[in-house]
Amino acid sequence: SFTPNLDAFADESLQFQKAYVQVPLCGPSRASLFTGRTPESMHYYFHNLEDVRDEAIVRQSPTITLPLFFRAKGYTTIGIGKVFHSGENLRT
Repeated sequence: SFTPNLDAFADESLQFQKAYVQVPLCGPSRASLFTGRTPESMHYYFHNLEDVRDEAIVRQSPTITLPLFFRAKGYTTIGIGKVFHSGENLRT
């Protein structure tokens, strides 16, 4: 094995063999994950970078985002990379 530490970690972890998404694009799927709302309920089906950013869709959601939920429960939350492109944890 080329990665014994990674293999050992995988042996102790829950492994998912299949993954399902509501929309085959990262933005709508990510917004759905972070708000608990379906892309249909947010009218977010595709990327239109000229008019709509992920953050704008999440801002319109009447729901607290997943990072804010955990923060309210006392956890420290940090968004890096494609969590929220603007780098801020957003709430309506």
